[in-house]
Amino acid sequence: LIEEGINNHESMDLTLKYYLDDFIRENKLKKLVLGCTHYPFLKKNFGRIYPELDLLNPSKEVIFEVERILRERDMLADEYNHAEHLCYASDLSENFHNVVNRVFEDDQDVKLEFKKVGEG
Repeated sequence: LIEEGINNHESMDLTLKYYLDDFIRENKLKKLVLGCTHYPFLKKNFGRIYPELDLLNPSKEVIFEVERILRERDMLADEYNHAEHLCYASDLSENFHNVVNRVFEDDQDVKLEFKKVGEG
């Protein structure tokens, strides 16, 4: 559903409730780790359905760790570096591009070029 862009739809809320209501109640969850690259797209849904849950998004921590390692190895790009970004993916469908656009919606300066895996 996330890849189809159906995040802010009743069907997504119903799906989350179906899979999580009993689990959250039975385990008396207080915190929920958004442990998949797709799950941060559901923050609004979780906040609406489970406002008592503290959502933990590890994405920023991963970014900080990657930056630390690159800095430590003197491999961090100059912030003024106008590099080209070529990304390979196995799925270049419209849904894929929609997800990428949602990821970078706050950073319009990022210019990405995509090639399908196996293409030159």
